[in-house]
Amino acid sequence: RKPLQHWQHMDAVMSSLHERLDEVTLLKERFSVHAAEEALTSRGHELRAAFPAATAAHTLPAWEEVSGCVLDRDFAELPATERQQLEVENAALKEEFSSLVDDVRRVESRMVEISTLSQVLSTKLVEQSAQLDVIYTDSVHAAESVRAGNRSLESAERHARASRYFQVGFFLVASALLLLLDWLYT
Repeated sequence: RKPLQHWQHMDAVMSSLHERLDEVTLLKERFSVHAAEEALTSRGHELRAAFPAATAAHTLPAWEEVSGCVLDRDFAELPATERQQLEVENAALKEEFSSLVDDVRRVESRMVEISTLSQVLSTKLVEQSAQLDVIYTDSVHAAESVRAGNRSLESAERHARASRYFQVGFFLVASALLLLLDWLYT
């Protein structure tokens, strides 16, 4: 069994990682929105700079004021040069918006990729958590084995010391006995 502290630690680490992942995801979303807004505003300024005569001479009415063919009628009343400038501006806007759509699609694919990577990260974290549990269990068993080995070594050392005392005692008694026998027979 693992101690309660281990489980609390694992829960704290996992919750910390999930919080950090949520923070990074939120930060990435904010960055994406900010980047899209920046792109829209900078490209709008570029278009106004490219076509100052068309934007200064003709301002389009608000969307609520546009109904039916009002734009077509107003467009037909314009002189040919202004119509041509508006068509050029419309083509530039169309190209700009199509590039924005491409940018949005790229961002969307990157978001899908990031989402996939975050799912892979989450899966790997769960796998690592299981592996950490196995490593912890193995280290507990290894520590117990080392303690048991140390106890066995201490016991063997005590037995070796005792056997040395016995051997020394045996050789002393045998030497004394031999000296006594030699003295008696000589």
